[in-house]
Amino acid sequence: HGLRMPLFRWQKPWANSVTAALFLSTLLIFVVPVLSLAMSGMGSLSKLDGSEVASAILVTLLLGLAVGLLSTLLSLGLCYGALRNSIRWLRVACAVCSGLPVAVSSILMSLAIMYEWPSLRDWNAWLPILVVQSLLAVPLVTRPIRAALLAIPQPTLRSAQALGANAWQRFVWVEMPAIRRSLLVGFVFGLGLSLGEVGAVLMFVSESTLTLPLVMYRWMSSYHFTDAVGAGFLLLVVMASLFAVGERFQRVKHA
Repeated sequence: HGLRMPLFRWQKPWANSVTAALFLSTLLIFVVPVLSLAMSGMGSLSKLDGSEVASAILVTLLLGLAVGLLSTLLSLGLCYGALRNSIRWLRVACAVCSGLPVAVSSILMSLAIMYEWPSLRDWNAWLPILVVQSLLAVPLVTRPIRAALLAIPQPTLRSAQALGANAWQRFVWVEMPAIRRSLLVGFVFGLGLSLGEVGAVLMFVSESTLTLPLVMYRWMSSYHFTDAVGAGFLLLVVMASLFAVGERFQRVKHA
């Protein structure tokens, strides 16, 4: 039957105290303020400008869907290149590129794009925001996709190759069915990141790109905190629902 290694558990009293302190710190720093915002936001919904909020929500969702799709496609290409390419330096380059946006803030990346392609914003106000947010989402989106690709048994791929399937056929008929849930999880992660990101929107702001986080920022800047709290509650509900869907698909995949 094989040997089973016992689970490691801290036995020292100080270790349990540290764990309890970390839990309480997380509760006080994150959970309590979020719950307070949610409770206050529910009472502020009736005071919001319905047309402005509805327009901002629509723009936010459309931009988020586009970011989710583009970041998923970029992450899939980078993960596939990092794991399946036969040239070593290309594998390394893809792996580095998939994590590189972590080291760059949205403001810095927006400034670089604005400096290098100043006419991009004039051509389409959404495009630079879409590019920046998609690149920022890549490190997060690659995690479930990379894990799913690594989980595919190598004998399965070798068997498909022995049966005459080329690289494209193996990708379509063997790998895609195995990673489709992870692609959906990555899409949800990219969508969720876009919903809460405001740095790139601030850099390329226009009347057609007034997202819900930007509207909240404007209300806070003009000291309309009641309206900002109500909009924050709506954003919290949307983001929590999306990440709950993503976690559900991850659990179904591993069940």
